[in-house]
Amino acid sequence: MVLLPGTVVVALAVGTALPVIAAWLPIRRAMAIPPVAALSAAEPAAPARPGSPRTAVGAALVLTGTAAVLYGAFGAGKEDARAVIGVGAALTLAGAIGLIPLLSRPFVALLRPLLIRVNPVHGDLAARNTVRDPRRTGATAAALAIALTLASGLSVLGVSATQYLDGATTRDLTGDYLVKTAPGVRGLAPATAGLLGKLPGASYSPLNQSTQYRIGGVSSVLTGVDPAAIGRLLRCEVTEGSLDSLAQDKIAVADFKARANGWKVGRSLPLKRLGKEGEVTIGAIYRAADQQSNLLPSVTAPDSLVARYDSAPNTDAIVVATAGGPGRAAFAGITKALGDNPALSVLDKEAIRAEDTSGIDNQLNVFYALLGMALVIAAPGIANTLAMSVLERRKEIGTLRAIGLDRAGVARMIRMEALLVGALGAAVGTVMGIFTGWALGRTLQESVVGHALVVPWGRLALGVLLALAGALLASLWPARRAARVDIPAATAAQ
Repeated sequence: MVLLPGTVVVALAVGTALPVIAAWLPIRRAMAIPPVAALSAAEPAAPARPGSPRTAVGAALVLTGTAAVLYGAFGAGKEDARAVIGVGAALTLAGAIGLIPLLSRPFVALLRPLLIRVNPVHGDLAARNTVRDPRRTGATAAALAIALTLASGLSVLGVSATQYLDGATTRDLTGDYLVKTAPGVRGLAPATAGLLGKLPGASYSPLNQSTQYRIGGVSSVLTGVDPAAIGRLLRCEVTEGSLDSLAQDKIAVADFKARANGWKVGRSLPLKRLGKEGEVTIGAIYRAADQQSNLLPSVTAPDSLVARYDSAPNTDAIVVATAGGPGRAAFAGITKALGDNPALSVLDKEAIRAEDTSGIDNQLNVFYALLGMALVIAAPGIANTLAMSVLERRKEIGTLRAIGLDRAGVARMIRMEALLVGALGAAVGTVMGIFTGWALGRTLQESVVGHALVVPWGRLALGVLLALAGALLASLWPARRAARVDIPAATAAQ
């Protein structure tokens, strides 16, 4: 562990400066209170006026940020697209936080019928109390909105990437297993594929990748395969020509590469690699759903052609199809044929999915843990707001108790207020997160064919439920305090 003095100094400076900056607006409001206001028995609420500067600034930030996000999303291919989206998302979130007081009234009005149906008296009181001071409600919901924005956006990006990797890896695999090196081991030995010849009825082909080619003047990477077996091992949708041409020493080219260079089936192209020269003919063009596929690369060639130009190609993997299909017996047979080598991994489709997506899942779990801390931090804010509200409404609560509202009813009313605040923050954050995740994912679609937006409704619903649960837990102490208000003292005229 390295702890630099600058880290401590910066942390202390930021931690000291932020509360001072945050106190600026309350100080101004406190200084503006006239002395005669102390003679008043009640503190008037400060509703968010539609024409207030706060609302105008919030609306301007939302419009500017949304425009920036849309510009970045549909400007895919530009190097600064994601930076523009990041700045736009920050502006939009800041504007949305400024507009939360204004949004609280229609949002609570939308949920009010549901609360009244659940509990007519307590639900109606909770809805009215929540919008009594929209600014306080908005400030409390803002912390949840920020946490849910980050969590929802990361969920959309992570699940979309996971599904893309899943499809990109297993979509084209029709064989049963993929033999690769174990983690930490580089490259398969050239003789590894020959060991699989002991398996009766099995088909296999190494994927021999070779670089530094110039085909028709275009930089290319060739992947050598066994022409006799590859049709059984990989799904290849041929649009022109035939894969059988690989056995005739011809090459197969992905459609996106052929389209970019104007290549057609039957065309002969000069080939150069490290001083060696020759000529190849295009025998097939196949549709590639993914330009980053490791199984169906941009140029596929017979392994004999690759061997003429590269004596030591890099064998990334070996695709294997067994006679009886995947199963314990097939797995055991492949493992035995490979000599029970601990440096090799035999992966079926499920294992391939788990290996390819484990990195994303691990990163998401780390982010979720950090965002869980943000929710924990937001909970005391809700508790403090409700406690302050209870303190200001002691006389009102005492009056409600005096006319027949029992302690359980008072506690239920406070808990419903907390749920409304939590729902407001969760709703704003979830919508913002989906929007930001979509925009960032949109920048990948031009360069990563097959990448599509996936909205993980289950994870989003779980995030909303966690936010509501946190708000409910935060309300327990203020609700208990409200239920224990002394009726005679609270109703005394002051």
